[in-house]
Amino acid sequence: MELNLANSELWLIGALSPEVENVLRRYADSRIRLKGPFPQRSLPEYYSQGSVFCLASFEEGLAMVLLQAMSCGLPTIATVNSGAGDIVEDGGSGFVIPAGSLEAIKEKLVVLYEDAELRAEMSKRALQIREASLGWDRYGEEIVRKYQALICEPVRQPDSF
Repeated sequence: MELNLANSELWLIGALSPEVENVLRRYADSRIRLKGPFPQRSLPEYYSQGSVFCLASFEEGLAMVLLQAMSCGLPTIATVNSGAGDIVEDGGSGFVIPAGSLEAIKEKLVVLYEDAELRAEMSKRALQIREASLGWDRYGEEIVRKYQALICEPVRQPDSF
């Protein structure tokens, strides 16, 4: 592998298209692990074993896998095209990079590989973001507040015609 980071592995989780499988065969390496697709409920088991989560997507709406990875405390490296700009604090809980930038992926992986303290801080921040804004308790509190505002707001009479 080009980066050749000691004691590292790349886990690919999820279904792979035949095109991607063909490419991976060309770059066969014992440190690239094709884990395959898993049911949603078992993903935390795998994410919790990682150090960094990377989503190099060219086209996503809002990638749920980012939320799942952050919920497991993984610093994330994700493209703007994955919706990461709405979830990931660039430099705080991970990095938001341009789509198609292999150099940006490599740079951020090396930064997180070499700086265990930064990786730990980003992990902590990912968990804080989950608790503060992505958790069910927070969602429930927010929805109750919205409903209360709607119910308690005085009814406005339409202006005369």
